[in-house]
Amino acid sequence: VSQEELHGLAMKAVILGSGTCALACLGERLLSRFRSQAEGKRMSQERAAPQPTQAVASPEDYGVDSARLSEMISGFQERYIDSGRMRGALVAVVRRGQIIGVWEMGGYNSETVFKLYSITKVFTALAGLQICEEENISMDTPVSSLVPEWPKDLYVEDQGKLEKAKETLRLQHCFTHTGGFSNNYGPACHPPGSWRPAEARRLMGILAGLAAGPSDLREMVAMEGRQPLIFEPGSHFDYGGVGLALIARIVEESSGMSIAEYMQKRTLGQDPRKAPCRGISPGGAAVSGAKKLWDPSQKHFLPDAGLVCPGADFVKWLQALTKPGSPIYGETVLRQLATPVTPDLQAPFSLDAPNVEGRLFPVRGDKLPRVWRQRPFNNLQGQRYSLGACVITDPAKASLPARARGSWHWMGFASTYFFVNPQEELAACFLSQVVSHQAYPILEELLREVHNSLR
Repeated sequence: VSQEELHGLAMKAVILGSGTCALACLGERLLSRFRSQAEGKRMSQERAAPQPTQAVASPEDYGVDSARLSEMISGFQERYIDSGRMRGALVAVVRRGQIIGVWEMGGYNSETVFKLYSITKVFTALAGLQICEEENISMDTPVSSLVPEWPKDLYVEDQGKLEKAKETLRLQHCFTHTGGFSNNYGPACHPPGSWRPAEARRLMGILAGLAAGPSDLREMVAMEGRQPLIFEPGSHFDYGGVGLALIARIVEESSGMSIAEYMQKRTLGQDPRKAPCRGISPGGAAVSGAKKLWDPSQKHFLPDAGLVCPGADFVKWLQALTKPGSPIYGETVLRQLATPVTPDLQAPFSLDAPNVEGRLFPVRGDKLPRVWRQRPFNNLQGQRYSLGACVITDPAKASLPARARGSWHWMGFASTYFFVNPQEELAACFLSQVVSHQAYPILEELLREVHNSLR
């Protein structure tokens, strides 16, 4: 019922109720409801959009419509902060290396230290790409020739039978989540109904306290090398696994530094880290067991989920990625992040991916097909994977503007999101700390609204 209809009904109830107490009471209630709705609408309209704490004098000089950005920020504020769904957020938009605007909402600001979780994977991929370029390492190189503790012969478990893998695990498989690894990060990533027997055994063992954790990255990789694969390397996309840890070990073997040291000295460039890069992977006991989701007592940095970062430094990183002639990364490395190498990330290539159209990726509340075995987060419509990130190749399939084509992006478990569009020299981020990244369509909204603000 519209407000106009509600008002009309209320007036009729008051008039008709002049001789009937019940109708009079109904009329008073309807009028009270109408006044309350009208007052709420007026206050919403009068509430000023959050103002940027950093901004260029005129976003229009950089081809960005400031009014559209203000509408986007107001929408975020109303949907997520004022509604109580999130404590706060930091939003930033960058173009051509220049900060167009930074907005601090709720309890978070530029000095807030954010746990990046899976965005760490992008930094690890960048480190690996740097090493591969400097050492002239091909993506077809067998992983066993680069990581001493990784076995040459691997085995695939299919319907309870172990068979030697026909395909060699190569470096590209590690960058693209196509290695077939049985470490799937648990329910935080893929529903239990989709787990293969090898995955279920491992996670049930962790829950039962039967699996001891590794003392360092080398030991972790060696332990993973003894586990069966769930499919032949290269045959499917399945988010998760030990691929990024293998890339980190290659960086360590080639550079003589730990992956954390290498990141601080090389991959993070001039951006100072104001908090230690230490944490626990979101796989294993961190999610499925009794340990805290984030455990700073861990002795080694996890290269797929362990980075923490002040908001201001993350924005500086986006500036470096969009500034012509980036001082941190060479053109080849950045081009590899923006160049898709896999087939489309939907079934059958994406393992057990449900067909959910019109979404960047499914979120909580989306209607999914009624099948037991499905992995919603493997369904990334209109996208393909590069050597480290997801690339939008068909914006229409994800209900995004045409100018979003070529954008690469990723996200973290605690609702940290970002994208970079090399063609537009554009980047943006939305940083919060709400579990999980699949709770709300924030990245989709960020991509859509920022691109719609371009002039």
